[in-house]
Amino acid sequence: ISPSHELRKWYAHDHSKWEEFKQKYFSEMNQNQEALTEFREKTSIGTVTFLFSSKELKLNNAYALKEFIGK
Repeated sequence: ISPSHELRKWYAHDHSKWEEFKQKYFSEMNQNQEALTEFREKTSIGTVTFLFSSKELKLNNAYALKEFIGK
C-alpha cells in the first residue's frame, strides 16, 4: 500500500513534514478499505516484506505503514 504520487511529491523527504505526512498517509489508507482487506489477507497467509525506495531508514512509507498496521 503506497502513498499517492501527490503525497510523495508533497513530502519530498522533508523531515519537518514527517508527522503530517503520516497523518495524510494514514488517511489515504483508511479510505482504501479494499487494499487494506487484501493486505490483511496476505499477512494472514505468511510473511510480508515491506519495500521502500528511500535512503531514510525510519522516515519512509514502509516505516509509516508498519506503524499504521501496529495500531
